[in-house]
Amino acid sequence: MHSTYQAPSRVDVLDPLRGIAALAVCWGHFAVAEPTRLLYITTRYGHLGVEVFFVISGFVVPYSLNQAGYSIASFPKFLLKRITRLDPPYIASIFVALFILFLRFALHGFQASYRPPVSAFQLLLHLGYLNAFFNYNWVIPLYWTLAIEFQFYLSIGLSYPLISHRSPLIRYLTLGLLGTTFLITPSEAVVSHYVFLFLLGIASYQFRKALMSATVFGFAVGVLLVMLIVSLGLEQALVGVATALTITFVKYKGRALQFFGRISYSLYLTHMVIGSSIIEFGLNGRVHSFPGRICLYLIAFAVTIAFAYCFYRLVEVPSIRWSKTLSYRKVGTSSRG
Repeated sequence: MHSTYQAPSRVDVLDPLRGIAALAVCWGHFAVAEPTRLLYITTRYGHLGVEVFFVISGFVVPYSLNQAGYSIASFPKFLLKRITRLDPPYIASIFVALFILFLRFALHGFQASYRPPVSAFQLLLHLGYLNAFFNYNWVIPLYWTLAIEFQFYLSIGLSYPLISHRSPLIRYLTLGLLGTTFLITPSEAVVSHYVFLFLLGIASYQFRKALMSATVFGFAVGVLLVMLIVSLGLEQALVGVATALTITFVKYKGRALQFFGRISYSLYLTHMVIGSSIIEFGLNGRVHSFPGRICLYLIAFAVTIAFAYCFYRLVEVPSIRWSKTLSYRKVGTSSRG
């Protein structure tokens, strides 16, 4: 094997990347309906924060499994750790969304023929991230990305021993086989539609853990760039590759972005309910001038960030602690799963 990059245990640039991605998605949703073209243009690429998150997951999940001494026998515990870490904030955000939804109806007055916009079965499907497979809307539209992430967790928990195998042939064949899953279905509700983004993250993991040479890494990134252009488009491909290269080679901490990175999941879960509601309320015949709209967006951002921080402290931090109590190793050995 050619010279490889030996990585430290912690990758500081991940939190800044998460922070940038979360802020981009927020701004993209906040000002997407803005009639002023100049302001609208700034939101055009906000959705690409999702691609950044997918590449990060492709890297950080196998990287964490490697740090934690994971084996396939721990697959049930791996899923339990993921569920414990991610589902309480997810479920709490559903309750927040329902509360705001019914509050908005209440403020406008209930009609005699009013029926709740969601059903019990529709809500139940959220627990398994199954709404898209049963043609039911999500309570918050961006939940579709959480469904893709959960599918990735299922696949990486099973394929990790192969992508981390001591044999280079098995590792590279596994990457190739995972890539062919793109041909299984054209549905955007299935993780295989975005597999090349996740593979960029996996390739970065292999390189940083000395499981892939610099030459093979460069070749893999080139192939994945082409496949992403074909499958998702040029913008998504460039953002995906830039994210993978940043994870692989950039050392950056950035305190402000680290803060947004820490609360990125809470910010992602709640911004469409909190911030978008404030903006919709203000734009509904109340704020007309361009400076007024700018102030409205800034207020919505500030309130959303404050709410996300409180949500992070009250809901997400306990989930993180619960998840860390589950270890893949025997008592007495360290774990960072």
